Amino acid sequence: MAEILSPIVYWGQNKEYTSLNIELREITNPQINLTEDRLYFKANGIGGHGQNQYELDIPFFTPIEKEGSIFTLTENGVRFKLKKVSYGETWPRLMLEGRKPAWLRIDFEKMTFDDSSEDEEHSEDEIKEDWMRRIEKEIQDTQQSAVGDLKMIYLFIYNLFQFVGYSYIMVAIIIRYIRYGQASQTDVFSAVGAQMMICQIAALVEIINPLLGIVKTGVMAPLMQVLGRGIVVFMVIVQEPRVQESRAVWLLFVVYCGIEIVRYPYYILSALEYEVKIVTLLRYTLWIPLYPVGFGCEGVIIYKAIPYFKETGAFSVQLPNVWNCSFDFPTFLWIYLGIIVIAGSMMLHHMYYQTKRKLGMSITSKKKKK
Repeated sequence: MAEILSPIVYWGQNKEYTSLNIELREITNPQINLTEDRLYFKANGIGGHGQNQYELDIPFFTPIEKEGSIFTLTENGVRFKLKKVSYGETWPRLMLEGRKPAWLRIDFEKMTFDDSSEDEEHSEDEIKEDWMRRIEKEIQDTQQSAVGDLKMIYLFIYNLFQFVGYSYIMVAIIIRYIRYGQASQTDVFSAVGAQMMICQIAALVEIINPLLGIVKTGVMAPLMQVLGRGIVVFMVIVQEPRVQESRAVWLLFVVYCGIEIVRYPYYILSALEYEVKIVTLLRYTLWIPLYPVGFGCEGVIIYKAIPYFKETGAFSVQLPNVWNCSFDFPTFLWIYLGIIVIAGSMMLHHMYYQTKRKLGMSITSKKKKK
């Protein structure tokens, strides 16, 4: 049986309320059940044992007034304000059982001591011990806050750079289409191809970030997206001028920009720990039409490029050679067409799961508030 991990809990009281502070950062999937005589808490987050699932079951020393009690989710945990049944009552301890667990601490700023209490929780040695723990925690929090600020600035700058880049490309495409009509679709690469390549190169950062733990997402989804786009843009479109004239390239660039001018603002807001509902909604709905169209455009571009690469022999390696092996790039492109189908299905499934998790949680939260 897996060990049950408990987060650090600070408790205090005054004449009217008992307060609880559950120290757990970046909480997801919280389960909170507060009754008159106990509190049950379960969530994923970052606590004393790192990123993990944490659980608490606290039977109160004496019942509380549930109607007058509240709790608030914050960046650093959950704050409970439990209303006492009897005003002026002093709890000698938090829990019904006499033994204090290792994860329970005294919140001295919110503790009103009763001189008549004989409970050993208020002994001088324990007070000193808790003060030392609080000082150590404050030092750790300060260090983590400094690292978090640097990470936030870095993510903000990167996502802003990408947003500006894709916005420029999209605006240029729209202006050229208004001026030149369909004629602008055949030379879109000569107009904004350099900017698109810069954005695609910069996107390599999105593979590195999860590997270094800068973001909490997995590496597989960004790896598939960045490498997939890189093959289409750098190995196919850039290398074959005749492919650049295809209207599928124009549509592909529009799709890329449509996806990214919503995705990167969402990431900017996430780095600032702020949410705009319309941006979140667009982030998790626009992919539904755009991703399939994008995969289709990539497939059309590669299919059209295969005869050209057969003709030019670019990227192909013929025998005899120093390595004594051959490589036929057109054959690779045929195989890659099949990979697009598989990888595209995986990306659609990934986005569906993300959408269900994100928007589903929002809907659930709204229902609970009602």
